[in-house]
Amino acid sequence: MYSFSIGKYLSKSKTLLVTVVICLSWFIIASFSYSVAKHIFHSNQTQMLICANSLLIALGYIFCLSVVPIFLGYRNQLHVYWRDIGFTNFNGKSLLILFIFIGFTIAIGLASREFHGIYANKGPMITAIEPPLVEELMFRGIIMSLLLRRFSWWFSILWSSILFACIHIELGSITYVIAAFIGALFVLSILRLQSNNIWSGAFAHFAMIRGLARPVILAFTALEICIATYWWSKRLRDKFRDRQSSI
Repeated sequence: MYSFSIGKYLSKSKTLLVTVVICLSWFIIASFSYSVAKHIFHSNQTQMLICANSLLIALGYIFCLSVVPIFLGYRNQLHVYWRDIGFTNFNGKSLLILFIFIGFTIAIGLASREFHGIYANKGPMITAIEPPLVEELMFRGIIMSLLLRRFSWWFSILWSSILFACIHIELGSITYVIAAFIGALFVLSILRLQSNNIWSGAFAHFAMIRGLARPVILAFTALEICIATYWWSKRLRDKFRDRQSSI
């Protein structure tokens, strides 16, 4: 169902290794960005956050859109690589998903009269923009596409969600790690597969970080879990039916 040319020369073991390396690269880029920002703006927390996240976005996109494709053999086929990772695939289905999500969240948000954000993110706006832009491109874009080339859809979702949860260890709370894993498993990964691009998931990721109330997130998460449960069960039923027909 999901046919990607990305990673076509990699075996299963090498694919897993590459996904771990990409995940570790995020830690390196993030650590470097924050170290540079702290060195320049050590006395101004706001300026430091703006600088660190701006640098992280810039370096993250250079790494994901320029360095990784060269490593994977896309030196002269960047447009194919960008399509495979869901960077340029924005279609009518994506717009429909976005409009449904926006309408649902606004309606619940107005009803609750709260717009605090699940993480109570009161910092500069860029601190809420960086994760959707970089993390969705890296984890739902590159890593999931690599996994879907060699593995089943359920393993691709599970493994990419585990790696995504691992980068949230730096936040210092197991709550964030669990929330990241569940959000990736039931929401962000499903949006990636349903829309065939990273942008629906990026908007959902942004909304979960900043600008929406807890009731919005809880209601949306409940809705998405229902949709995801149906989606997963349908895939499992189809797989069982195919296995029965082959007997």
